[in-house]
Amino acid sequence: MRDAGVNVRNIRDFVFLSGYLEPTLALLHEQAPTWVGQVENACDTCVVTVVSLDMSRKTVSVINSAEKLPYDCQVLLTIPEPVGGVLVLASSSVSHVVNGTLSCISVLNRAATHGIGAAMGSYLDMTNADLGLTLNPLASVAVVVGRNTVALWTQHGRVFLLKLAGNGRLVKRIVAKRIVGTDVRSKLQEPVAHTWDDIAVIPSCATELHLSQDDDGDGAPDECVLFVGGNSGRSLLLGFVDLGAPSGARSGAAPAPLASNSRDVDAGLYGDVAMPDLATAGAAAAATVASPAASPDGGDDDSWATRYRVTVHDELVGTGMVAAMDIGVPAA
Repeated sequence: MRDAGVNVRNIRDFVFLSGYLEPTLALLHEQAPTWVGQVENACDTCVVTVVSLDMSRKTVSVINSAEKLPYDCQVLLTIPEPVGGVLVLASSSVSHVVNGTLSCISVLNRAATHGIGAAMGSYLDMTNADLGLTLNPLASVAVVVGRNTVALWTQHGRVFLLKLAGNGRLVKRIVAKRIVGTDVRSKLQEPVAHTWDDIAVIPSCATELHLSQDDDGDGAPDECVLFVGGNSGRSLLLGFVDLGAPSGARSGAAPAPLASNSRDVDAGLYGDVAMPDLATAGAAAAATVASPAASPDGGDDDSWATRYRVTVHDELVGTGMVAAMDIGVPAA
């Protein structure tokens, strides 16, 4: 890139973007490094730069760039169309960048506002300020599970659903809803059990598998199948289904039975062979919560988070960390 005249230094992360004719990368970098002792003087030092790679001419060109992001940004996540852009994970905020513009920066705790530059004040979203969450992006994993929804496993095994609320590509708010984690009743000081605790793992990696497609012609996955690797102990093969998503296969119909769903995933992963019924064997679990439709812009109604059915299709028990997982294309 230096040979091509692209001034990018101190790259922290990069991801490929979809929707471009040429291979296109989003780069998260910090041009002038800072540290916590210099936050008062330099706190918005990160940049997201989108570059296009011309493989035939072996050239690199800059498409756009978004500057003045918080200094603690660490990880990028590609957001598919129609929202597009990238999600930027920092220790105290989550930001959305699209077409070289910072559309929203949602703080995860109130202390985060002291580490964000004055230039970003108009983009601040305080929806999640009371979460009091401090994130380690390098020890957390995030996966897109819907058109505008991201599942986030934190370094402590807590799981959040993040909804990008807005109009089209303009994200106005990022709404976080915790679905796994220890709750404590304010008076009794007793833990409150969740129906989602089967998917609580301390993550090391996450891979989206794209095994099945619906037949409504829009190419959206009927079930988003994920492998979440555990840092130690359990790793899970999960299925996410948005019961509120518009689909001809699911509109007005009850969710498919767990046993049939599990066997379909087994056939995709292990081949069309006889597999044990994980539902009756007790090795699979499902959490389904029905609720009224949420407001279209993800307003104060948090019922959107309970529309998701999560199925544990399989479980891998180990004694060490699963560093990575991928799935190959089956032979024709």
